[in-house]
Amino acid sequence: MNLNSLEILLLVGLGIITITNLSRAILSRDKAELWSPLTFISFIFLYYTVTGPLIAIFESNTYYKLVEHRPYFETSWIASFLSLTSLVFGYEISNKRLFNSANLANFENTKTINYGKIGIYLFLVGLMLFVVYTGGSIITFINPLSGGRTVDEMGYMGSLRNYFILPINFFVPALCLMLIGVQKKQLTRYIFLGCLLAAIGIYLGFAFRYRLVILGMALAATHYLYNHKKPNMLFAAGVFIMVITAMGIIESTRTYFGGLNLQRIENRSYSEMFLKGFGESRTFGTLGLMIEHIPEDIDYIYFSPYIQGFLMPIPRSIWPGKPAGDHISKVTDLYPNGQGKGAAWPFYGEYYFSFGWTGVVLGSFLLGLILKRFFLWMKFYQTPLIIITYSTGLGCLFFICTRGYFPQHIMLFFFCLYPCFFINRIVTKSQFINKPVRH
Repeated sequence: MNLNSLEILLLVGLGIITITNLSRAILSRDKAELWSPLTFISFIFLYYTVTGPLIAIFESNTYYKLVEHRPYFETSWIASFLSLTSLVFGYEISNKRLFNSANLANFENTKTINYGKIGIYLFLVGLMLFVVYTGGSIITFINPLSGGRTVDEMGYMGSLRNYFILPINFFVPALCLMLIGVQKKQLTRYIFLGCLLAAIGIYLGFAFRYRLVILGMALAATHYLYNHKKPNMLFAAGVFIMVITAMGIIESTRTYFGGLNLQRIENRSYSEMFLKGFGESRTFGTLGLMIEHIPEDIDYIYFSPYIQGFLMPIPRSIWPGKPAGDHISKVTDLYPNGQGKGAAWPFYGEYYFSFGWTGVVLGSFLLGLILKRFFLWMKFYQTPLIIITYSTGLGCLFFICTRGYFPQHIMLFFFCLYPCFFINRIVTKSQFINKPVRH
């Protein structure tokens, strides 16, 4: 594979750390440990920084977007190793809960809450806003194979457009709530399955792979944490293979906002689709490319993405002069002929873009601290609403780790995770409480 000694050393280090963390979670008697942020991050690093790049080298598939990325892999491995070790260190030394939720936990333990009803209400809010976004033609977009018109031909085009499409993220916590409702016999499984299929159809119709991962991860974590169970590892391995293959199929057939065209893979084998599923790890090559050009060709951006992140919710129609976040184009312009459109890099790529190697180490360390405290918060209380909030956040972690753009992280928080915290605050209202069942 033509790996130099430093690359081999870094790969071995990444492999040992990730596999050790995963093995510890699988073998632990604590059933929640398998659903810890460190377990999930270790899996992400194993996919994006070890398996994916090695497959790309083995298949001689390191040339994409008109650029040969192999020369940048060593830099990417250095950054990945520094980030992972710093994150693990921050995670391991943290021993405090992120929130004090004693009042919420006491309320959940003493009242009968209709989780299914809350989930339906939240799902309908997201669906109604999506109907506005599509101009009322929702059926076209629920069917990902329709091959129909794009939303630009028929949907809402006003200045608040994003505020009508982003609420489809409400589906994630809504379906987690409905899942608890089904298990508590507050909701029929047919309603849950209908809403689930509608959400999957919409996500596929818009070719949003990351939302499918968020949804699947959140639902799986909710189910197993609520029931205090571990998944069968053989079953989990089968699911992993199917998910990777599905990622390959979506990658090969998707058109943003235009659904899937299965004719593109009519002559493709299953093994081709499985290996194609590792194409998502191409962000690894982009990471090295951007690092090699900063700060020689592109200046550090310092606090710019974080300022833009907190300004992101303000519509440009209200503030026309709002900062545009043009630092992304400085990296994507490194690709010739406009090929950089859609290029992405992992979370620590943005840390480097801001503050260099110091940013990679400190940013990853702080993220590890926060994630451990988030996990300890869930483990201490373990009530349904807290499990749902944690599981939704765990699903969002996939996007946060693989897409280093803080403004998008803020929007994901507001439209996916914040509804959980909002519900936690208003859940004491009478319309969401059933009278205790008398035996």
